[in-house]
Amino acid sequence: MLALKYLLITCGLGMMIAAVCILTYDLYREMLYRRAMETPGGAVGAAPVVVRWRTSLALAMLAWGPLLVAFSMVVVPSGMAGVRVSQLSGYGFAFSTDADLRQARHEREQVRAAANWTVRYDANDSVARLLAERVALNARDARIVLQPTAGGSGDLRLVRIPLASADPWIALTEVASALRMEMPKVNGDTVEDLYSAEQALLAGQRVIPLFHLPAEWASSPALKGWIPGADGSWRLDEVWVGKEKE
Repeated sequence: MLALKYLLITCGLGMMIAAVCILTYDLYREMLYRRAMETPGGAVGAAPVVVRWRTSLALAMLAWGPLLVAFSMVVVPSGMAGVRVSQLSGYGFAFSTDADLRQARHEREQVRAAANWTVRYDANDSVARLLAERVALNARDARIVLQPTAGGSGDLRLVRIPLASADPWIALTEVASALRMEMPKVNGDTVEDLYSAEQALLAGQRVIPLFHLPAEWASSPALKGWIPGADGSWRLDEVWVGKEKE
């Protein structure tokens, strides 16, 4: 999304610069032509210079199209944790991919009396077990001791929370409800307000998004008319098997 915004800005500015360059070049040639006309025999055989006013004006006007689209985009800064996922790609980076182990170890050393922690996961979820073990392994690189456990209580809890709706406000509200957290109060419903509410949920560090995983399905070629909705819903009343609707 950020790359698209920069691309549109570059295209718009490029068209603006091209319009200025064309006009400047034509005016420079016209100035040389007039000087030659003032000199006896200096402009013999030279064709009059036509200043491309319309071409320059058209480029300048067209340049506002990509610029207005780019400036209307609100992009979440890269590396910022997010509860929701990108609505364009279906994926989203929860944190920066560049790990700063030196800074992590320095902050860990500031808490000398910190005890070992446990991270609890669902015993019936084999993927959750692997994830908990991986989190514990990465934490060890920062000198933080995490012990994965499948039962009882834990200091940390690894959970899956599906997004309930394609609507970002509904999705964020349902995530807060699933985490038993109060939805932050905002004064409007703009993209900036949504981002502020999302960051307010993360400010207390009670929830740490690890990654977003899109839901996918596979169907047989014999299944006809099956198109999942944008929110993951199924329209089974429009589905049939084989060549004829049953």
